[in-house]
This record gives sequence, C-alpha cells and structure tokens, in this order.
Amino acid sequence: MEEPKGKPTIEDVAKACGVSISTVSRVINQSSPVSDQLTLRVKKAIKDLGFMPRQWKELPVAPKTIVITIPDVQSSYYAEIVNGAQEEAERQGVALLILDVSENTEYQEEHLNLLEKWGISGIIIAGTKLPADYLLELRDHCQIPIVLSRAKEVPGFPCIIPDYTSSTYRATQYLVSLNHKRLAYISGPPDWVSSKMRQESIERALNEAGLTLPPERVRWGYVNVEESAHATASLLQLPEHDRPTAIIAFDDVVAIGALRTIYTAGLRVPQDISVLGYNDIPLAAYTIPSLTTIAQPTYRIGQLAVKKLVELMASGKQANGGSVRLECPLILRESTGPRIEAVG
Repeated sequence: MEEPKGKPTIEDVAKACGVSISTVSRVINQSSPVSDQLTLRVKKAIKDLGFMPRQWKELPVAPKTIVITIPDVQSSYYAEIVNGAQEEAERQGVALLILDVSENTEYQEEHLNLLEKWGISGIIIAGTKLPADYLLELRDHCQIPIVLSRAKEVPGFPCIIPDYTSSTYRATQYLVSLNHKRLAYISGPPDWVSSKMRQESIERALNEAGLTLPPERVRWGYVNVEESAHATASLLQLPEHDRPTAIIAFDDVVAIGALRTIYTAGLRVPQDISVLGYNDIPLAAYTIPSLTTIAQPTYRIGQLAVKKLVELMASGKQANGGSVRLECPLILRESTGPRIEAVG
C-alpha cells in the first residue's frame, strides 16, 4: 500500500480501500450496516496508514484517565471486576474508561495500540491471553504503567491473581473427606491457563489421598449449559465402577448444566453425585439444590488493580513485578454431601 504524504486523511483511507468516503465514515461511526469483509478492509487501511479518526482524537480524556480492558463485556465475572474498579477509581479521583476487546488477540492489540494516542495514564488488562513479549513492548513503547489481572503472573508486571491453585486443591480435599473416591472434572478450553491449573490442583489433592483422575473422567472445552449437559451425560454413561461420585465443574454455569442432566437421568444431587462449581454467581444460591462453589473475589480484584495502578502513576516508575494473590473461599451449600456406599 502506497503511503500518503503528510498526515493520512479519510480520503486516503477511502482511496486505499477503493471505496467512497461515506463508506469509510459509516465504518468509523457504525452509523449503518457495512459488510464484515468491507469493514475489515477499512479497519486494516486505517491501521496501516496510521489514520486517527477525529472522534478518537477528540475523545474527552481527563488529566488522570485509566483504562480497563476486558475480553467479554457480557460476562458476570468481568462485570464484577469492572464494578470494583469503578468504585476504587472514584475513590482515587481518576476517570475510568472500559474497553471491550474480545478474546481475539489481534483485535486486542489493535485497540491497545490506540491508547497511547488517547493520552491514557495507565492500563489494567483483565483476562488477556496476549503474550508477555507484546505486553512488555506495549509498556515500554507507551511509557505508562500496566497492571494485569489473569490466572498466572507475567514476569515484569504487577498482577492481581485469584488463587485458583490452592482453592481448587482445598475443594478437592473437601470432596475426598466426604468419601468421594471417583471424581470427574468438566474443564474449560484446554488452552486456558486456568483450566490446566485447576486440573493440576485436583490431581495433586487426589494423588496425596492415593486416588487418581483418569482421562476418561475429564471432559475438556465446556463453557456453557448445553455443552456441560453433553459432557455430564457422557460421564453418566461410564461403567458403574468408574462412574464419578462427584463432579468439579470449571464454573457455575457448567455446574448448572451438570445439575440439570443428573436430575433428568433420574439421579439425585448430592445423594448419588455431588457437584461443585466455581465463581459463586448470584444464581448459584438459588439452584435446586443450591450450588456448592468456589467464590472468586472479582470485586476486590478490580479495586486492587486500580489502587496498584494509581500508586505506580504517582511514583512515575514502572513496576518490575509484585503479584497479589487473593484467596478464593469455598462456599458450602446443598449440592455436595457424603458419598454413601450402596449396601447389598
């Protein structure tokens, strides 16, 4: 693509794409439908040319403005992190912008690269799968502090981390103490760090008790009720001597899918199978039976991330690390109970 002389304009973008100026304007303003293919072409030209639409240049940014990026604006998990961040930002006297960047790492990079031009004072990146090399490059280029919230720390960055490892380990020990010897794990996607960390913690607790988590009792990649129902149904079809007496679900939504499937199979929770979730979403207290779960301190994560970021902004220095691990308490409800061996 031939680079225009001087600062790129909307006319340059239109020419590069072979479309009208009005089409480029519709993509920028999202004022009327434009095909996905054409939208991608226009956005690529904007990025390649370094064009900054007037709306982005004139974004009203306070003297101390921070951004929190989240991969899923509809997630109750991230919504609660944002709530905590908003409260702390108000307390600290800084403005908070919320940027939904999706799970697509290329899309995340595209938006994060814009933040420098917005005059942002600091960034909180929640739940990202962006590689450490990119994060370091972003920080060094923008010269502003960055705080992360994710399952595993990244060298060189302050991270606010929910302690998946010890919380899952303790929850597994709790199920073993109830005489459960055959546990199953319905996991999230295998490329998620949190999925692997939880499995490792389950296996460690079981191994210490002389038990195992065989591959046939692990189901990977389940993130909604429908997928969980299929996973649970396949676990219930295992031979009786290998069928789980307790299921640890990746999150509460997956656990709710398991509850429904167990009920429709004519089995009882917890008398026949115990179910344990993760996150303690509001609905968890109202399922029948109510769901035993591991609570995540999402609100606190948001608060601490903002507090740490403001401290770095005030010092004018970049942090080279300094992770904070937050305990995730086990919330005992009705969906877990002692394993009662069949008689006769």
